[in-house]
Amino acid sequence: LTKSAWDSKVDFYGATVLTSPIGGYASSLSKHFESVLELFSDAILHPSFPQSEFESILKQYLSNIAAQKEEADAIAGNISKVLTFSIGHPYSEVVTERSLMSLTLEDCMNYYSQNFMPNSAYLIFEGDINIAEATKLSEQYFGSWTSKPFKKQNFDNSFPEGRNAISIVNKSSAVQSLIAFT
Repeated sequence: LTKSAWDSKVDFYGATVLTSPIGGYASSLSKHFESVLELFSDAILHPSFPQSEFESILKQYLSNIAAQKEEADAIAGNISKVLTFSIGHPYSEVVTERSLMSLTLEDCMNYYSQNFMPNSAYLIFEGDINIAEATKLSEQYFGSWTSKPFKKQNFDNSFPEGRNAISIVNKSSAVQSLIAFT
């Protein structure tokens, strides 16, 4: 099934199916739920990683980064991440053009193979469904997914104590000011 054909099926059902580096989400009318669940499981269990899609997503992210340089909320969010979490913690990382351009499609494929597995995931059903039906459908569409060892990473999640900080970003072209507290 090509990406275009897969997208057409999702559209036909009037559904939403999204995937991200940390999981996925699917939503549909109850009458189309099983068909959409099949498409969702296909996306999670058998991703295709087309180079053209990678390049398109990369362009979107680069465009978003450029736009965020002008957005006070985004600037404050980046500063908050750096000040709140210790250096080396994944939440302290700010995505930049340079960090994005260093990514390759192979990096994404390796990330998927090392992190997408049932023993590091959970499946949530919400809506007009009972436990017996959810169990049956999860076995049917995700039962072939095999567990494998993964490297659990632990990070220092404590917040720096007693450190007061005030950060100011001077943006001379700004038409309004923003105050953020974290």
